[in-house]
Amino acid sequence: MMKKATMLLVFAALGNLCHATGEQMQSSPLSKVLDLMSELTAKIVKESQAEATAYKEYFDWCDDMAKNAGFEIKTAEAKKRET
Repeated sequence: MMKKATMLLVFAALGNLCHATGEQMQSSPLSKVLDLMSELTAKIVKESQAEATAYKEYFDWCDDMAKNAGFEIKTAEAKKRET
């Protein structure tokens, strides 16, 4: 995960460098590559945020299911003791 974040920062810095150099590089192949890298960086960030959100929802669901299972076990044990 740390490597991914580092790569994203490098791509973002390269993209910003391209935009900072001005109009002289707009038509160069390097400019196009840097633009594509910036677009890819934005796409990766967006997808990773969506993945993080989905993982958090799944993790919360797992926690809820574990708690419910624990309550059901305690309830069943209490009913077993009563009979």
